[in-house]
Amino acid sequence: MFDNRSAVRKFNVEVIVTNNSAQNIDDWDFVFYNNTGGPVIITCYYFYGAILPIHPGEARSVTFAAFLENDQYVGQMEMSFEPQHYTYRRCFTPEGVLKGC
Repeated sequence: MFDNRSAVRKFNVEVIVTNNSAQNIDDWDFVFYNNTGGPVIITCYYFYGAILPIHPGEARSVTFAAFLENDQYVGQMEMSFEPQHYTYRRCFTPEGVLKGC
């Protein structure tokens, strides 16, 4: 539950997924990791229209938003796609700049 009296940070990432495989993407799991030792960060997502399935050759745009306490930051984002068994991972600095994992 959000409390408007307590300021938080918001981390947004827009992702465009293009299915270059020969199979539908039927499942899409995503997670943000808290790099300050706390639990996995609860993440909201925004999209227009149906998100799944993503047929071969199709693309979908999704924006993920993570809400954090002021002393937290997103250190890592990971997404997995099925049935392709493909995992996409990106890492970030405390300022939100992309870095190597």
